[in-house]
Amino acid sequence: MAECTQCPRRCRADRLQRSGFCGSGEALRVARAALHFWEEPCLAGSGGAGAVFFTGCGLRCRYCQNFEISENAAAGREVSAEELRQMLRALIAQGARAIDLVTPGHYTRQLIPVLRSEKWPVPVIWNSSGYELPETLRELDGLIDIYLPDFKYADPELARELSGAPDYTETALAAIREMVRQTGPCVFDPEGRLLRGTMVRHLILPGHTRNSLQSLQLLRETFGGSVRLSLLAQYTPCRPVPGHPELDRRITRRELEKVAAAVYELGFDGYIQELSASGERYIPDFSGKDEAFPPAAESRQPYPPSCHQGKRGKEMVKDKIEAFFRETGMHPDCNSVEDGIARFRAAMEKGLKGEPSPFAMYPTYVSASGELPSGKKVIVMDAGGTNLRLALVHFRGGRPVIDAQVRYPMPGTKCPLTKQEYLTQMVDYLRPYLASSDRIGYCFSYPAEILPNRDGRLTAFNKEVHVSGSEGMEVCRDLKAALRAADLPGDQKCVLLNDTVAALLGGIVDHSAGEDEGGIGFILGTGTNTCYIERTDRILSHDMSGQAASMIINMEAGAFDGFAQGEYDRILDGLSSTPGEHLYEKMVSGVYQGLLVTLITRALTTRGFFSENFTERLSHTPSFDMGEIDRFARCPDGDNTLAALCETQEDRVTLLTVIDLISERAAKLVFINLAAVVLHTGTGRSPETPAFICAEGSGIWSSFLFYPKLEKYIRRVLEGELDRYVRITRAKDANLVGSAAAALLNN
Repeated sequence: MAECTQCPRRCRADRLQRSGFCGSGEALRVARAALHFWEEPCLAGSGGAGAVFFTGCGLRCRYCQNFEISENAAAGREVSAEELRQMLRALIAQGARAIDLVTPGHYTRQLIPVLRSEKWPVPVIWNSSGYELPETLRELDGLIDIYLPDFKYADPELARELSGAPDYTETALAAIREMVRQTGPCVFDPEGRLLRGTMVRHLILPGHTRNSLQSLQLLRETFGGSVRLSLLAQYTPCRPVPGHPELDRRITRRELEKVAAAVYELGFDGYIQELSASGERYIPDFSGKDEAFPPAAESRQPYPPSCHQGKRGKEMVKDKIEAFFRETGMHPDCNSVEDGIARFRAAMEKGLKGEPSPFAMYPTYVSASGELPSGKKVIVMDAGGTNLRLALVHFRGGRPVIDAQVRYPMPGTKCPLTKQEYLTQMVDYLRPYLASSDRIGYCFSYPAEILPNRDGRLTAFNKEVHVSGSEGMEVCRDLKAALRAADLPGDQKCVLLNDTVAALLGGIVDHSAGEDEGGIGFILGTGTNTCYIERTDRILSHDMSGQAASMIINMEAGAFDGFAQGEYDRILDGLSSTPGEHLYEKMVSGVYQGLLVTLITRALTTRGFFSENFTERLSHTPSFDMGEIDRFARCPDGDNTLAALCETQEDRVTLLTVIDLISERAAKLVFINLAAVVLHTGTGRSPETPAFICAEGSGIWSSFLFYPKLEKYIRRVLEGELDRYVRITRAKDANLVGSAAAALLNN
């Protein structure tokens, strides 16, 4: 094998060469290529990073969690330059927000022609150990958008013991200096995605916080604010490290907090991982299955908010804001998990019995049991807030096939209609589909009482739909009558269900959830709602004779009033069009969280928490929406509306802390809701059969802050204290697929 000129060791006499891992002059070898959703949020975004893991590594870290591919020369498969180009194109076509080249350093020469071959439409990331030669990196100038190096050690002796590289510190600093020279300062787009720059990762090792503190100090002294920092808490012991028993455990919370405090004190911008990011479930599967990691439907981020701090110190600001939140009853701690679950379960039991309860427990008369017939087409209608989708759906091998999908404005949104005009327009929309099926699955996102025949009696249209005389109409019956009046087939078997129920059924189909996992549907967006599968003999509020053994219950859980309200909850409720109603929804859903952040921020300006310029700018600013809040949380000093309000770093820290506490409380209350349903159903007793939750809505999947906080409660309380397990996921085209399943399983 030729001498390697791509890594500092030169490899001629090194064990790396003897093991066959030097890439100089050798064919590219790829161990895995797939979407990866657990990179830093500004890299993965909502579509994931297109991660290509290369076999081998220029270092030999004895604690490496990817040792299956870093130390096994036979891992993965050889690929040509053209095959690699095809892999990258395929990842971009799947929605990758960036190309993520993982441990590529020993293949630099082979990768350069691939990177030069075309203009890549997404940023290219060089994700490396940092142990690289500046002269080799210079050959990449202009080809790499984002450098993502490690900086592992400030202690040369520790670098020698754990990675066999006593020169690691000086080598990595020289490499990062070249990376910064090429990329310049970090540049973000309006959505908070990193487009160009250098972000340095540092992994905290158990028992070695001194090395971490020295590493951070050295990075700050060398690069100032030229690099972003990603502090990793994900260390997972995968095998014994002889001579280092301290590496046989994960890091402790005290170790994380000690290093995180230094991050704030030194003034780094970037990310700090939660302790929950540690575990084998966060290690990619290198078995040869190039599937998204985790599956796109289960995308989650093990990172909390960006760790930006002001001159007074982040902890001082946080303490003062938390004191204000406690004083006004808005702090997450003002609601107890134990008491909240007990109150929620009591409300469920009362609703099932037909007793007065904060929320009704509506039978849907829709069962999730049975096998989906193959090839049987269903007309599916999805009536949302402003749009109506129609499609033909059938199942092949249990998987959905969606054809002839179209989208129309929901009748009554463009201009007010009479009931007859509304029905006439619906008939026109349905006309092309009627010859294809005699069944209709109708997802209807408006208040309606579901009837035993699976039709629904409309309470009233809301949102932006205005149809006079429609109150009390039976949705399916009146639609079929209008079809017959137009000399069209009007004898279809029709099942009406709301979006929460459709989401649950769509998730069960998409993820093949078994009966022993139960099933919970959860929506968090503009509003919130929950449904779940209940034994019919427990539903005492309605006559269940002739019904299946189980059915889905629609809880209308947003009406729950058992949580402790704070001062600004009461103010917001008084300002709403429905005071005294849907109190839980007003504490967690997107539109209301934006209003709460606005109200509290305005109150804090009167107490001197913000600079004069921030206060002046805020006085001319309308209420924040969750899109603006999320963009700011992702990138507090980026090009976004809320960042523009902030005059000082302290303004940013204060506003971030307000947003963080509101998000924390929302996650806690949502957790109480979900945990109560899991405990009520008795599911999730084993990690092998976790309770199945299909969740939909921007409040969960588009929010930068929410999901990591929810998962923290799940891991710490549900798994750690209550010994229950869940899997939360989402389904593609859930409303269409779920509505089709309802029509096929319930006729």
